[in-house]
Amino acid sequence: MNRTDRLYALVEDLRAIAPRCRSARELAKRFEVSVRTIERDITALQESGVPIYAEPGRKGGYAIDKKMSLPPLNFTPAEAVAIAVALSQAGDQPFGRQARSALRKVVSAMPGPEGDLARELARRVQLVRLPPEPGPQIRPLGAEGISRAIEEALLRRRVLRLDYADATGALT
Repeated sequence: MNRTDRLYALVEDLRAIAPRCRSARELAKRFEVSVRTIERDITALQESGVPIYAEPGRKGGYAIDKKMSLPPLNFTPAEAVAIAVALSQAGDQPFGRQARSALRKVVSAMPGPEGDLARELARRVQLVRLPPEPGPQIRPLGAEGISRAIEEALLRRRVLRLDYADATGALT
């Protein structure tokens, strides 16, 4: 088993038994590596933000805080691209730093071509939101047909020409 697969399997193993612990010796035996390798792997996972902690004592070992992370999610490439594009729009908004961190994680987990596409689309898509003005309710931009046209244009690398009608119907 290569290191990347082992790190993933290590997290999943600890998540499966959480909140119970598993000793470094047990983990080493399970993954057929040395105790020192397990300790290095645990350190690498902790440094990358995985909430693993050590419980001291005879019945201690390593455990993962199950409440602090999500289980693996299986997104289609299109769903992952949609998440990447949405997260890229966070900017300086509240939770913007966390959104950028999540974006890096989503994109790094995507296979080569899909990851490249997600990065490219995230750079190209810019959403401009103006504060609402008093008056009649305006239908949001995200209407199904409009969204589908924009998605297809982006994925097919096509340019869209948009005419905008304001609340009074005047074209701009």
